[in-house]
Amino acid sequence: MKKNILIGFIACIVSLSLISKSQAQQSVNNFKDNARLLAKPKLFVMDFDKNSFQNARRSEFSTKAVRDFASRFCLAENVKWYKTSNRLIVYFTENAIKNRAVYNIDGSWFYTIRFYPVEYLPKEVRTQVEDEFYGFSITFINEIKNNNQVSYVVHMQDKTRWRNIMVREGEMEVVEELLKPE
Repeated sequence: MKKNILIGFIACIVSLSLISKSQAQQSVNNFKDNARLLAKPKLFVMDFDKNSFQNARRSEFSTKAVRDFASRFCLAENVKWYKTSNRLIVYFTENAIKNRAVYNIDGSWFYTIRFYPVEYLPKEVRTQVEDEFYGFSITFINEIKNNNQVSYVVHMQDKTRWRNIMVREGEMEVVEELLKPE
């Protein structure tokens, strides 16, 4: 059950990333509609100072989440907190890599997604993917950490296709494949 939920979640992320790439080909009206649907929730935003969050309304965010974030991501920069109806979402950079951490409303860490180029992909994962999908070039990586598990969504392309591969615990699975427009 957990595996199916994680795969569904990954498929949503991959779809959203592909939607954002394909928006450049859509008409202006479709672009505005998609942008409205994909807009970040901005119920309340807090810039996070590493040592305090005194300028924010403390009741808006879980102290547990802020403390966990400060200890888990001590090198975080450009931090922005967002609150939705059921999640706390933190966008930040760490060592020049874009990240998104998600917390439950009670302040419990839920998952983290890192967005980075192929150079940061662990060598054994890169070798495994490149050996299996010869002829494809890796464009970028989503690394998803949830509990004690790390999964990678490897975004690839060749001359005619885009392909997204899920790599988890040494196993690979094609989660999405699209033909490029001619």
